[in-house]
Amino acid sequence: MFAPLDSGTGGSDALAAIAPYTEVLSLVLVLASFAIIAVLAARTKTRRSFQFEMFLFMLVLAVAEVPRILETLGAISGGPYYDTLGLEVHSVSMVVLVAFVALRVYRFSRGDED
Repeated sequence: MFAPLDSGTGGSDALAAIAPYTEVLSLVLVLASFAIIAVLAARTKTRRSFQFEMFLFMLVLAVAEVPRILETLGAISGGPYYDTLGLEVHSVSMVVLVAFVALRVYRFSRGDED
């Protein structure tokens, strides 16, 4: 019924046609999720809250994603600099997320009420 996008039936043309729209959607979703998490973190007023930890994670993730998306859309041109920078920042964001989860598990196992 439907041909795969890479089967040579014009699917790559369709993919190329919708790619800018999906990149704009990605940019909107990354910025919206960052804004929502930032508002939740501002309401808690403590750095030990889950909302603040998620804010830090989303901050690193947004720093990694926004330049890549803007470069894909042609809004900025950074050359090969953004190719490796995005990967490095994503790696940092994953390490931060693992640290937050490990800290939560440690606090829970100690019996802290947080």
